[in-house]
Amino acid sequence: MWNKLDKVIAGIGTVLSILSVGVVSLLGILQVLFRFVLKISVPWTEELMRALFIYIVFFGLILVERENGEVRTTMLIERLPARLYRAWEVVVSLLSIAFNVIVIVGSVISIQTTNSTLGSLPQVSMKVFFIPLLISLPLMIIYQIYHIVGHIRCLFAKKEGGQA
Repeated sequence: MWNKLDKVIAGIGTVLSILSVGVVSLLGILQVLFRFVLKISVPWTEELMRALFIYIVFFGLILVERENGEVRTTMLIERLPARLYRAWEVVVSLLSIAFNVIVIVGSVISIQTTNSTLGSLPQVSMKVFFIPLLISLPLMIIYQIYHIVGHIRCLFAKKEGGQA
């Protein structure tokens, strides 16, 4: 069952990341075309690109969390005994889940209270900045739970496994 769920979540993250990068690239090309070829200032492309960079980051984070590949300094914790290392990883993952839940709640509150719009696109609400968080963070939490389960299995295994 996990393999199917993993493929679906990874597929969602991949497709959304590629679409976001594609749209940002297209907007960048349009911005250059408008500004330097047609000599027309089109500020909405820049604002939309800024919004979509947030999409790229959070959709990419789904794939980073899948590999448990976030940037972190592990020099000291990797020297811990295997069981203590696993316990530490569980604690860090639980704290990450708590942080993600707080950000999800904050995003929902922000969506409910935000009334402003993008400067050059008055028909586009600032709420667009919170959409990728509501999509990516729950999927990241699923991967974090998966990693916690793996560490707990190693903690309670009869043989003490490696640290990786």
